[in-house]
Amino acid sequence: SNEETNITLGGDIDLNDLLNAGILSTRASEPTYGLLIPAGKNVVLDLNGHTISHEKAQTSAYAMIDNKGTLTIEDSSANKSGKIAYRDNGNGGEYASNTIWNRGVLTINGGTIENNSSATVASNGYPHPIDNYGVLTINGGTFTNNANYSSMRIWCTTDDDTIVTINGGTFNGSIDFQTPNASANKGTLTINGGTFNADTYTNCSVRLLGFGADVDEMNGYINGGHFN
Repeated sequence: SNEETNITLGGDIDLNDLLNAGILSTRASEPTYGLLIPAGKNVVLDLNGHTISHEKAQTSAYAMIDNKGTLTIEDSSANKSGKIAYRDNGNGGEYASNTIWNRGVLTINGGTIENNSSATVASNGYPHPIDNYGVLTINGGTFTNNANYSSMRIWCTTDDDTIVTINGGTFNGSIDFQTPNASANKGTLTINGGTFNADTYTNCSVRLLGFGADVDEMNGYINGGHFN
C-alpha cells in the first residue's frame, strides 16, 4: 500500500552485522542491493543523528539502498550528525558502486550521504553517493564522494523523464547529468540553491554529458546556488 511508514533510528546500524547474523538476507549469491524500498511503499527515514553503514567488496553493480518506491530522508538531530555511508573495497570494474540508487521518488531534507569506496574502485568503476534514475528533490543534506568521483549521477531515461530539483544542500564532488544514448535523453535538472564544491576528478561542479546524438530533451536550469 502507499501508507506512510515512519522509521526513526535509535542507534547506529551496520548492515554487515545484520547480514552476518542472518537478520538481513542477501537473497542471492550476488545481490544487487542491501536494503530495498519496493514500488508502492512510502517510507520516511529519520536518521536522528545516527549512521547506517555498509561495506562490501563488489564484483558487479550494487547499491546499499535501492529505492523503487517513495523514500524521504531527514535528520532531526540537533547537531545534524545523521549519515548514510557505503564503501566498496573491491578491485573495481565497469559497474556502479552506489550508496543510494533511486528509481522511484526520493526526497532528501537532511543527513550526510557518503561514498567511501577505494581509489581503485573510482579508477575502474562508478561510485556515487546518489545515482538517480527517477524523481529526486534535495532540500538539504551533504553529499560527499570520498572516492574522488561525482557526488551525484543523474541518468536520463527513455519512457519517463528523470527530474532532479536541488533547493539546498552541500555537494562535494561534481554532479554528472548524463544522457547515455540518442534514445535515452529525457531529463531535467533544476538548481535553485545549495553549495557546490568541485573535485579534482573533474574540476567542475556540474557536468552535462551528452553521449547520444540527440540531447533536445535534456534540460538544465540554474537559478541560484553558490559554486566554488
